[in-house]
Amino acid sequence: MTQSTQPTHLGTTRGRQAVVTFDAELTTSDAGAILLRRIDDKLDVCGRLARAIHDPRNPLFVIHPLVSLLRQRIFQIAMGWQDVNDSDWLRSDPAFKLALHRLPASSLNLASQTTLCRLENWVTEADLDRCADALLDVYLAKHAGHKKRRLITLDADVTDARTHGHQEQAAFNAYYGHTCYTPLLVFDGDTDDLIAVRLRPGFAGTGDGLLDELERIVPRLKAQWPKARIRLRVDGGFGWLGILAFCDRHGLEYVVGFQATTTLQTMAAADLAEAQVRAEDAGAMYQYFGSGTYQSEGWDRPRRVIWKAEAEPGDTDLRFVVTNLPANPRALYKLYCR
Repeated sequence: MTQSTQPTHLGTTRGRQAVVTFDAELTTSDAGAILLRRIDDKLDVCGRLARAIHDPRNPLFVIHPLVSLLRQRIFQIAMGWQDVNDSDWLRSDPAFKLALHRLPASSLNLASQTTLCRLENWVTEADLDRCADALLDVYLAKHAGHKKRRLITLDADVTDARTHGHQEQAAFNAYYGHTCYTPLLVFDGDTDDLIAVRLRPGFAGTGDGLLDELERIVPRLKAQWPKARIRLRVDGGFGWLGILAFCDRHGLEYVVGFQATTTLQTMAAADLAEAQVRAEDAGAMYQYFGSGTYQSEGWDRPRRVIWKAEAEPGDTDLRFVVTNLPANPRALYKLYCR
């Protein structure tokens, strides 16, 4: 952001003073925005989003095209300026103007806070659905040349987006210990690409929304890579019947964390006891891996469950993963942990 400060004296070297000044008219602390523009020029993320959102403005009076508004808002958030009010300070920043293909000194300033607020309020749920598909399009286009993919791993998880104030559907979340949203994220676990993101209320359950995302994503993946296996890898909060039934119905592989039950603990008890004995004898951590067949209440069929029985002197840990893969338990648990 443009700023002016007093000179900073760094000392004298060979009789000459070294002085640093920041009093130029066109200075910025956000030059990274220009790199974001280069990335967006290549991936066309903002362009795809702009084509997905209906613009209700009269084109005769539009000063800032929709793609420019999206770039401005997204780039500012990415550079740490989350509050839309910051736009009034940043609209003349030379780096952000260059990032939007404008000359830093002579071209029109960027959009104000009020213009960006109007953008955020005119977007509809239908627009957001199209934006979700546009993000998936970015991923598919990026890998369109990889015709021989044989495995696609979908990693889904939840994170927190902390809120301040009275944002709609923000709520206190006991797990994170603050008021927030709990976005759901879906990644390609092999390439680390973001495939989908869904903003959810702070009180949402861990698995809420994942089934909808899978129903939207999986057919598109199969259409582009009809011979590829698709594998779902998620933790215990997602291990409910609807997810597993979807995987069975559509032929997906899965490694899904599962909550311990009394029956599962009984199945793994011998391995845990053996791990305790070995750990006490060796004075160090010891692990056993095992597997069995288990049918939880509500399941339409038995499924394979693997476990890790871990012990160290004075402590034990027992973890379970439900899967339809045939590999040995140790290898499957390591796959799950990735």
